[in-house]
Amino acid sequence: MGLENSHFIGFLYEDNRKILGLTDELDYPFLPLLINFNVFSLNLINSIKNGFLSYGFMLDSDDKNILEYLSNPGFSARIEQINVSINDQFRFFSTSIIDYINYKKLEDKEYISFIPCNINHFWTINETDLNKQFYQISFQNNDKRAIILKVKYLKELIQKEKIEHFEHLYRIITDGNRNLIEANNIFSFNLCNLKEYLDYHLKIFYNPEIFMFLNGLTKFFSKIGETFISKEAEILNSYMGYNSVIKGKVEDSLIFNDVIILQDVHIQNSIILPGNVIAKGVKIKNTIIGLNKNVMKDISIGPNTKIGYPSQSNLKNVVYEGRLPEGYTLLGNNVLIPGGVNIGKNCVIKGKINITELKK
Repeated sequence: MGLENSHFIGFLYEDNRKILGLTDELDYPFLPLLINFNVFSLNLINSIKNGFLSYGFMLDSDDKNILEYLSNPGFSARIEQINVSINDQFRFFSTSIIDYINYKKLEDKEYISFIPCNINHFWTINETDLNKQFYQISFQNNDKRAIILKVKYLKELIQKEKIEHFEHLYRIITDGNRNLIEANNIFSFNLCNLKEYLDYHLKIFYNPEIFMFLNGLTKFFSKIGETFISKEAEILNSYMGYNSVIKGKVEDSLIFNDVIILQDVHIQNSIILPGNVIAKGVKIKNTIIGLNKNVMKDISIGPNTKIGYPSQSNLKNVVYEGRLPEGYTLLGNNVLIPGGVNIGKNCVIKGKINITELKK
């Protein structure tokens, strides 16, 4: 049952996950799930699936990296930002939340859910279970870091105490609180390393239930642009994002939003994250290519480059053994590869590499 009288506010709390090549440059070492529409958080879908009246995301306005990451054009999930600062007295938690309540004209009888956005499962709760002033939400195999409060009670708390950050509010609510409400777990998974990241994405091709489940969620997100597939393109058993251009051949691969693949390109069994522009004649096999902040649509993989094709098939990556999926090559976030380069399998090129180093 939907939460017809409830509102959703998402937030991040720090965790220890740091995925090779994909999260190295972020202050918060969290990893969003990236499947087709490139979701910042599963819970943005949850907010709509649960039927919340409104939803927003609370973030530290002093953290420029996160703001830049969220503004990437590859994201089709649009969120309303609630800026909170521990340094600016005009943007403490209390003032920011009260401003949001007033702006949204939330009624005293309604509820607000504060949900961590780096938990990896889809969930629902029943509105009929809500009759008290506040609750903790209990997630399966996860810390109880989510709370639900009646709007009137939250306003009263803020009037009594100067709440400067979410952790302060959380301690107040959870201190001796036994009001637990169980979340109904629909779908969950672990996502703690690059192999798990790869496995869960590729499951979409051989697990019909996961495919149908994820495909059904795409309706909750507005398109950021149509994907153009030219008449010379060939796409076999692959998943395409929005706002992309496909002119080459793609097999058994996931192509995210905002990707351009030019003529005579052949991509096999690979994951291409948003912002990449792949030039003519490129061959890519068994490769994960990270997100590229590429507003100008410049070439990110130069012409006639080969990635993932072994020069010697028995070579292993001894530096990242155990962290890199066997047989795969990884290009991290914001890597620019010049034309004519041959990058074999089991290779790692970490993010933000200087293109002049490759030219040497």
